[in-house]
Amino acid sequence: MSDFERYRDYSSTFNENYEKAYQFLESQIQDYLRQQNASITVLDVGCGDGWMAEILGAHSGHEVQYLGVDPAANPIQRLEQKSIANVKIQCLKIQAQDLLSFSGVEELRNAYQRLTGKNEQPEFDLVLCNATGHQIRKNHLDQNGEPREVREVYDNLASYLAPNGTIIISDYYYPSSVSDDQEEHSQFWIRSMTGQQPTHRNGFIAPAIVRNGLISEGLEIISEPEAVRSNDHIHLYYYSISARKQN
Repeated sequence: MSDFERYRDYSSTFNENYEKAYQFLESQIQDYLRQQNASITVLDVGCGDGWMAEILGAHSGHEVQYLGVDPAANPIQRLEQKSIANVKIQCLKIQAQDLLSFSGVEELRNAYQRLTGKNEQPEFDLVLCNATGHQIRKNHLDQNGEPREVREVYDNLASYLAPNGTIIISDYYYPSSVSDDQEEHSQFWIRSMTGQQPTHRNGFIAPAIVRNGLISEGLEIISEPEAVRSNDHIHLYYYSISARKQN
């Protein structure tokens, strides 16, 4: 079992230990929902057990058609058993390696048809990708054993946006201002408090890379990367960036 699959079971632990990060993301989603006046379709990549489906249901005044995708079986099973007001749920378990070339996943079209009743190329009003990029990256190494650039993940996800659709990408990273000692302290805290094997600095994807990738796909940046410390104990930062597909 890969780290990606193992740690998808710990979403509640993450919410407790990285509280500032998840409060920040929740506010981003609320801002998006306040601008919506009809039902929406949502693709959540790396959904875990559907924490964001619960956020969507709690704050949306309209129906949410939600498709959660994850490579780990246990969280997907828990998500399938959930009943969330205002949220119609479909789940899809795929192989971790398929997340890198996401546009080639045929099962996604079938899941989209079950969700919406539409037999057509999937299009989503909102695409979410939270704390997933670095997990994909460190499970796809180059020939030298270093984490690969995985910008194609975001490129592929952008192709699933409906006209005027929004993508929100959020993840962790260590800014250049964080010293090696601060990074080492942060990693010790993560191991001790969550049991997770920490990601090193070069395993994360800097927000500037994500931003430039979205722009290269022709998307309009509607929320510049903004970062907060994950909590008061560590120097691991969390950023979120939003972009919109133009007509």
